[in-house]
Amino acid sequence: MKRVNFIGKTIFSLVILISNLLFAQSLAISQKKIEFSVVNGKNSETFLPRSYSMSFNKPVSLDNEVDKIYDHRRYLIALDFERIPSSLLKIITNYDKEFTGIIVITDSNNNSVQRKVTCVGATLDSLSDQQSPDYSSSYIYISCRELTIDNVLLK
Repeated sequence: MKRVNFIGKTIFSLVILISNLLFAQSLAISQKKIEFSVVNGKNSETFLPRSYSMSFNKPVSLDNEVDKIYDHRRYLIALDFERIPSSLLKIITNYDKEFTGIIVITDSNNNSVQRKVTCVGATLDSLSDQQSPDYSSSYIYISCRELTIDNVLLK
């Protein structure tokens, strides 16, 4: 009887130990939160994309006026949404006005800022939307005149 009791206590102790290890490991996993704020004049609105990526292309020599017009396309931001909010579409498709976009990536465990990206003089470059019965994804691609990452201005 004592042997059965010992085995029961050992199994119970192992289960508790393993569950504590798994719980501790799940706490250690960093969960990131991405916020995309659009500042348009005096108005600001924040959206929650699923992912963000950025592309920076080395500047080329600009020989003519047409190239100078498209100089701001060196900086490209891509944002993935499950569904692009209508209010965001209204802001970014106003082609007469540029906007400022601010992307803040935080660690949701301790709310520390992991990265802050500010794009000034932003305009919608392109948009894609994919829908299927079990999956949806929408991407917006934004080009901007000026890009700052963690207070470092890219030139």
